[in-house]
Amino acid sequence: MQVSARADYALRACVVLASAGDVSMSAEVVAMKADLPGKFVEAILTKLRQARIVTTQRGPGGGCRLARPASDITATEIIEAVDGPIGYVRGLDPKFLDYADHAPHLGTMWADVGDLMRQHLDHVTLDDLVNGHAAGVRPQGVGRPGEHRSGTAQRSPEVSADIVSYRSDT
Repeated sequence: MQVSARADYALRACVVLASAGDVSMSAEVVAMKADLPGKFVEAILTKLRQARIVTTQRGPGGGCRLARPASDITATEIIEAVDGPIGYVRGLDPKFLDYADHAPHLGTMWADVGDLMRQHLDHVTLDDLVNGHAAGVRPQGVGRPGEHRSGTAQRSPEVSADIVSYRSDT
């Protein structure tokens, strides 16, 4: 799965703001410090303001800053503010996708993937990202990118039990 540039840029911009504490900074300064395109940052900050993640102030000494402490803002909130709900497929909740008879359980798989992503990202705060506490943290049974290129997926015992349970329920 790919992370959108918008989500990556939003997280990077928020890390810059979190590192600044209560100091307001212009979109231009955020863009420069995060090494991001200025116009893109302006659009992202607008979405983050609409989601009440950042607050803005006009005039001298104005700019933007986090609306809440970095420890109270999750990666999920930031990503969903700019990209919409995590785990959606083509903009739709996978629980309501209709694959008909040719792939009836595909929507359930996508919903599970979205749930796993959300489960992890809900526990990563901006404070974690600023202080390096989120680095290398992975849910049990989740490997590093590229580890399972052989085509044989490795499952944790909990995931395997859930799959067996799901299959027996259908």
